[in-house]
Amino acid sequence: QNFFTDQPVIRALLDHGRELFSINQYYTTFVPTYPGGQIGFTFFSKKYTPFENLDSRTLIDLKSFQFRYWSPELHQASFQLPQFVKQGLGF
Repeated sequence: QNFFTDQPVIRALLDHGRELFSINQYYTTFVPTYPGGQIGFTFFSKKYTPFENLDSRTLIDLKSFQFRYWSPELHQASFQLPQFVKQGLGF
């Protein structure tokens, strides 16, 4: 969902997920070919967080792939949201 146009839908989804999972997060990426140029994702878990549980061995293994776009820093930055989105989604 797009946080510019779908905040009520995203908020309802997150509120429902919060009833079932103690860890929840919304994150986003920009895709020029997607309507509105932005797409969001939800993350729900009872145990793991989106990036605090990245094992250093996993990061080393991932770095060996030499991704052109992804990096550990970009991964963590994906979870940073504009203030109006945080407020609108209850973070």
